[in-house]
Amino acid sequence: MKRKVFNSLALGQRYAKRGNYISIKPSGVIVFSDDMTPILKDKKINIVQDEDRPIDWYVEVTKEVTGISVKFADKINRCTIQSSAICRAILESLELEGPHVIMISSESSDGGMYALLTKTAEPTGGGKSKKVKS
Repeated sequence: MKRKVFNSLALGQRYAKRGNYISIKPSGVIVFSDDMTPILKDKKINIVQDEDRPIDWYVEVTKEVTGISVKFADKINRCTIQSSAICRAILESLELEGPHVIMISSESSDGGMYALLTKTAEPTGGGKSKKVKS
Protein backbone atom coordinates (compact mmCIF):
# COMPACT_ATOMS: atom_id res chain seq x y z
CA MET A 1 0.00 0.00 0.00
CA LYS A 2 1.23 3.50 -0.84
CA ARG A 3 0.06 5.79 1.93
CA LYS A 4 -0.80 9.46 1.69
CA VAL A 5 -0.90 10.83 5.22
CA PHE A 6 -2.88 13.92 6.20
CA ASN A 7 -1.59 15.28 9.49
CA SER A 8 -0.93 18.70 11.01
CA LEU A 9 1.79 19.36 8.42
CA ALA A 10 -0.62 18.63 5.57
CA LEU A 11 -3.30 20.85 7.07
CA GLY A 12 -0.98 23.83 7.22
CA GLN A 13 0.05 26.26 9.89
CA ARG A 14 -3.47 27.36 10.73
CA TYR A 15 -4.23 24.03 12.40
CA ALA A 16 -0.81 23.04 13.69
CA LYS A 17 0.28 23.84 17.23
CA ARG A 18 2.90 26.51 16.77
CA GLY A 19 4.50 27.02 20.15
CA ASN A 20 5.23 30.52 21.44
CA TYR A 21 4.03 33.31 19.17
CA ILE A 22 2.08 36.52 19.01
CA SER A 23 -0.59 37.50 16.56
CA ILE A 24 -0.32 41.23 15.93
CA LYS A 25 -2.99 43.32 14.25
CA PRO A 26 -2.63 46.93 13.06
CA SER A 27 -5.87 47.73 14.91
CA GLY A 28 -3.84 47.44 18.11
CA VAL A 29 -4.56 43.93 19.34
CA ILE A 30 -1.78 41.53 20.29
CA VAL A 31 -2.88 37.97 21.06
CA PHE A 32 -0.44 35.56 22.70
CA SER A 33 -0.41 31.86 21.82
CA ASP A 34 -1.84 29.14 24.06
CA ASP A 35 1.72 28.25 25.11
CA MET A 36 2.41 31.83 26.27
CA THR A 37 -0.83 32.15 28.26
CA PRO A 38 0.34 30.29 31.41
CA ILE A 39 3.49 32.44 31.47
CA LEU A 40 1.65 35.76 31.08
CA LYS A 41 -1.76 35.28 32.71
CA ASP A 42 -2.36 37.85 35.47
CA LYS A 43 1.08 39.41 34.89
CA LYS A 44 2.40 42.73 33.67
CA ILE A 45 4.74 43.07 30.71
CA ASN A 46 6.84 45.60 28.88
CA ILE A 47 7.31 45.44 25.13
CA VAL A 48 10.98 46.38 24.59
CA GLN A 49 12.74 47.50 21.41
CA ASP A 50 16.54 47.45 21.11
CA GLU A 51 17.37 50.99 19.98
CA ASP A 52 20.72 49.80 18.57
CA ARG A 53 18.97 47.13 16.46
CA PRO A 54 15.42 48.43 15.89
CA ILE A 55 14.21 45.11 14.42
CA ASP A 56 14.93 43.35 17.74
CA TRP A 57 11.89 43.24 20.04
CA TYR A 58 11.27 41.53 23.38
CA VAL A 59 8.42 40.73 25.75
CA GLU A 60 9.57 41.36 29.31
CA VAL A 61 7.63 40.07 32.30
CA THR A 62 7.77 42.75 34.98
CA LYS A 63 6.50 43.61 38.44
CA GLU A 64 6.78 47.34 37.75
CA VAL A 65 3.63 49.39 38.31
CA THR A 66 4.11 50.93 34.87
CA GLY A 67 3.97 47.54 33.11
CA ILE A 68 1.14 46.72 30.72
CA SER A 69 -1.53 44.56 32.37
CA VAL A 70 -2.10 41.41 30.37
CA LYS A 71 -5.78 40.60 29.96
CA PHE A 72 -7.12 37.06 29.77
CA ALA A 73 -9.80 36.75 27.10
CA ASP A 74 -12.17 33.98 28.20
CA LYS A 75 -13.77 33.80 24.77
CA ILE A 76 -10.52 32.74 23.05
CA ASN A 77 -8.78 31.35 26.16
CA ARG A 78 -5.64 33.43 25.54
CA CYS A 79 -3.82 36.46 26.89
CA THR A 80 -4.07 39.76 25.04
CA ILE A 81 -2.98 43.37 25.23
CA GLN A 82 -4.27 46.31 23.28
CA SER A 83 -2.08 49.14 22.02
CA SER A 84 -2.21 50.51 18.50
CA ALA A 85 1.01 52.47 19.16
CA ILE A 86 2.96 49.30 20.01
CA CYS A 87 1.51 47.35 17.09
CA ARG A 88 2.27 50.19 14.69
CA ALA A 89 5.84 50.55 16.01
CA ILE A 90 6.56 46.82 15.65
CA LEU A 91 5.06 46.56 12.16
CA GLU A 92 6.79 49.73 10.92
CA SER A 93 10.20 48.72 12.29
CA LEU A 94 9.90 45.37 10.46
CA GLU A 95 8.47 46.99 7.31
CA LEU A 96 5.29 44.91 7.56
CA GLU A 97 1.74 45.83 6.61
CA GLY A 98 -1.39 44.22 7.98
CA PRO A 99 -1.79 41.41 10.50
CA HIS A 100 1.15 39.08 11.18
CA VAL A 101 2.21 36.18 13.37
CA ILE A 102 5.67 36.38 14.97
CA MET A 103 7.31 33.52 16.85
CA ILE A 104 8.71 34.15 20.36
CA SER A 105 11.68 32.40 21.96
CA SER A 106 10.61 29.54 24.19
CA GLU A 107 13.16 30.43 26.89
CA SER A 108 13.49 33.78 28.60
CA SER A 109 16.77 35.49 29.34
CA ASP A 110 17.92 36.02 32.92
CA GLY A 111 15.97 39.28 32.97
CA GLY A 112 12.71 37.54 32.05
CA MET A 113 12.75 38.75 28.44
CA TYR A 114 11.40 36.65 25.57
CA ALA A 115 12.78 37.59 22.15
CA LEU A 116 10.40 38.11 19.24
CA LEU A 117 11.93 36.11 16.39
CA THR A 118 11.18 38.87 13.90
CA LYS A 119 12.51 37.06 10.84
CA THR A 120 9.72 34.49 11.31
CA ALA A 121 6.98 37.09 10.72
CA GLU A 122 4.24 35.62 8.53
CA PRO A 123 1.29 37.56 7.12
CA THR A 124 -2.21 36.50 8.12
CA GLY A 125 -5.54 37.64 6.72
CA GLY A 126 -4.29 40.05 4.09
CA GLY A 127 -0.98 41.08 5.67
CA LYS A 128 1.98 41.93 3.45
CA SER A 129 5.60 41.24 4.28
CA LYS A 130 8.52 43.20 3.01
CA LYS A 131 12.06 41.98 3.53
CA VAL A 132 13.18 42.39 7.16
CA LYS A 133 16.28 44.55 7.44
CA SER A 134 19.38 42.76 8.73
